[in-house]
Amino acid sequence: MTALDRHRRDWEDLAEIDPLWAILASPETRGGRWNVDAFFASGEAEIAEVLRIAETLGYPGQHERALEQLVAAESVYRGARAGPVLGKPLIQIADVDV
Repeated sequence: MTALDRHRRDWEDLAEIDPLWAILASPETRGGRWNVDAFFASGEAEIAEVLRIAETLGYPGQHERALEQLVAAESVYRGARAGPVLGKPLIQIADVDV
């Protein structure tokens, strides 16, 4: 078994046990205690902060494209897309599922 196979298996196992906690571990949310809306709001807040910092550095010049890493929790719970999270329409979104 390759390292990538082991990595994939580990993530699959974690996703079956507690998918939201596997993505964003926090002692108070372990064991399926995440509030789904709070989980996604935390991601939106993190992206907003990253973009705020990037903009202070002059990046990005345009908000046209996004790279989105798909996770089981996203497709099961929300099906959110990068555009709504960024609050702007995007010309191109590339989805990556490992």
